[in-house]
Amino acid sequence: MYLVMKKLIRRFLIWLALTLLLLAVGGALFLYFIYKGPSPHYRDHFVREAVENGTDGLLVKPFLDSDEIDSILNDNNG
Repeated sequence: MYLVMKKLIRRFLIWLALTLLLLAVGGALFLYFIYKGPSPHYRDHFVREAVENGTDGLLVKPFLDSDEIDSILNDNNG
C-alpha cells in the first residue's frame, strides 16, 4: 500500500510540474506574440494597461527595453 501511494504522489507531482511548466511557456509565448506580433496597436494598448496597473515589471520589461516603452507611452495616437 505504501509503494502504491508513493507512486501516485510521484505521478501527481510530475503532472503538476509539467502543467505549470507548460502554462509558463505558453504565457511567455503569448506575451512574445503580443509584443513582436503583426499588430502594434495591441502591443501599445497592452503596454499602457500594464504600466497603469503597475504590472509592467513582470509583463513588459522582460520583453521590451525602456526606450521602446517610453516611446509607446509618449505616443499620442492611443
